[in-house]
Amino acid sequence: MPKKHRQTYQPKPGSNYVHPSLGGSPRPNESAQEKPVLSVNERLSNLRLAQRSAASTERKRQLAELSNQRSLPPSLGQGILGQAAVAAPAPRNSASLRSRVRLRTPGPAPPPSWVSRLTSHRQALENRYYPAKRQPRTFGQNGAPTRNLPHGLARFLNMANDNPVVPGSLLDMSLKVAAQNWTDIVEDCGEWLDVIPPHLRVVLLSYITTMGPPEGVSMTGLQALFPNPSEASSLDLSGLVGWGFSLKELRKWLHKSAGDARDMAEKSKREKSDVADSWDQDTSSDDSDFFIPTSLNNDLRHLTKLSLAQPPSSASWTDLLLLSKDLNTITHLSLSNWPFPTRTPNSTSPYASLDRDFEEPALVLRMLAENTYCLRWLDLQGCHSWLSALTYRSYALPQPTDSDDSDNDWSQQTQRLKGPDWNGAWRHLTYLNLAQDANTWFPANTKFLKTSSFRQKMAKTYFRIGVKHQQIIDDLRDYISLHPEKREFQVQHCGDCHASADLGDCWAECGDCNSYHDLFVGLMARWLEREAEARTVARGIIAARQGTGLRCAFDHGWQSRESYPVLNWS
Repeated sequence: MPKKHRQTYQPKPGSNYVHPSLGGSPRPNESAQEKPVLSVNERLSNLRLAQRSAASTERKRQLAELSNQRSLPPSLGQGILGQAAVAAPAPRNSASLRSRVRLRTPGPAPPPSWVSRLTSHRQALENRYYPAKRQPRTFGQNGAPTRNLPHGLARFLNMANDNPVVPGSLLDMSLKVAAQNWTDIVEDCGEWLDVIPPHLRVVLLSYITTMGPPEGVSMTGLQALFPNPSEASSLDLSGLVGWGFSLKELRKWLHKSAGDARDMAEKSKREKSDVADSWDQDTSSDDSDFFIPTSLNNDLRHLTKLSLAQPPSSASWTDLLLLSKDLNTITHLSLSNWPFPTRTPNSTSPYASLDRDFEEPALVLRMLAENTYCLRWLDLQGCHSWLSALTYRSYALPQPTDSDDSDNDWSQQTQRLKGPDWNGAWRHLTYLNLAQDANTWFPANTKFLKTSSFRQKMAKTYFRIGVKHQQIIDDLRDYISLHPEKREFQVQHCGDCHASADLGDCWAECGDCNSYHDLFVGLMARWLEREAEARTVARGIIAARQGTGLRCAFDHGWQSRESYPVLNWS
């Protein structure tokens, strides 16, 4: 085989080339002079820095200033043309417009017009899968609901004759200022409120119900005002229960405080029962060791007057019945403006009061009466929709006998009282407020009732003036004659009518006065119907007691009577 040819390289004569493998280590001065190797990113950054000179930066700033200038000089627009300078538009916040819903379909955010005009189906899906966070309840004009304020300052204490403050005194003005600044007082001085005497704290709480914060009083503020509720014999919580705290929280607070007081009494009893060191220190024979057993000790025996008036429409009668089990010693109770009595609010028909179906309300009131058997004073102002439940009766068929004609004899059916027992649990009740709501219309001018056109229009539109309505009108005239401050001196006429003209002739001739007459007749018919219903309830209570029980005063807001003449109102 031919021999492989191998090339040989021989250096040229005079060349100083040496192979790296044969050479030695480089000299120190040669390695220091070599430049470091730069990466691609570093070279690009160096090029950008080199291009960004001072001249280019200044040129860019000038161009930016020229782009922001207005097309019309300010001096020409304001001085010659009289145009005011218009502020620059606010920068557009792209982050807020591109808010994305969690776990939605991937991709760009939808346009704002699509999001703002969601259909009902899409809105339902959004609410179902992405429910909004529950916001706290707000009050006032911009929020709902608004807390119901009681009519009149310290109304409950004044009606129950439990207000020691003189109107217009320095103490009265101080309590008003404290009620108006209640939020700041609780935050700054909440730990020292118990220094105030208990009877003044009771009045302060009553002032807070009317002049306090619009959101009401929380349970923290109530505990700061009464660290030991046993000090207060009356609690005015009008417009507070259901807004700042619920009936369940109130019941737990009263039970907890009463339990603490009972534990302290038991502890002191155990300390007294210890064996004394000597016979002269033994006090076991003293009467101070006497202690009522826990089973017979009422937790809320100190509370005798309670106001739960002006609750929200969602007030629960079930919670009230649970609370009333501990109110055995209460004597004054205010349930003004409470809703329709029912234990099943979601199942009760909204037309129960219109259909005169008071079966369930009567049973609820009967349970309330059995729990509050020491009651002497009851306020039901503004509860005209269910007043008939107080004297509701149901018909009961006679028991079957051996005679053949008993099944067909319907004349022997009897009536049974389903409402409160006026000769049993509420036999001590001597005051009952059946007045209409204080904010409702009141016929202050009885001159309108004397015209013949009023009776004609009333009979044609609503109902005929009967004996019961005529009696109310006569009592109203007597009341206004005895109370001149209630009289409405200004007679409402239009501008075309003479002031001394007869009202009947004026209404017949003038269209504006005729429309006012229609409005007056409608309001008067509604007011008369409610007053007649209240008087019917009063007569039913008087008939239930059959003259054997105590006499009860019925307050209608403008008149207080203990008895009514017997009339056939069927």
